[in-house]
Amino acid sequence: MPNIEDKDILNFIKKFKDKIIGAISIAPILLVKTEMLNGKPFMAGVNKEDLFEEGFTNEDLDKMKGWDDCIKNPIEDGYIVTDKIVTSIAFNFAKFGLQFCKMLGLDIPPKIFGL
Repeated sequence: MPNIEDKDILNFIKKFKDKIIGAISIAPILLVKTEMLNGKPFMAGVNKEDLFEEGFTNEDLDKMKGWDDCIKNPIEDGYIVTDKIVTSIAFNFAKFGLQFCKMLGLDIPPKIFGL
């Protein structure tokens, strides 16, 4: 929570608005806090219920696919792309990394990660 409330961190992140961003695990929550993902589809390695007590609203997290959601109903691609932002959770790190590289224009063969 301290990082999610840290004004310096949030202001730094805001500088990347409209740029290609990769956020995995809990990092997408920082993008919600900076209003880059509010009400938009994204994945995060935490459950919505755990964020409500931190002040996030249902509207903020309406299209979030949290940890338990990803376990019960996995997204085959392993990530979600919204605008120029790719989000995922920890166990999809290879698929996430490949997509992030693709968005940056880097051609990384999936075989490197055994995919």
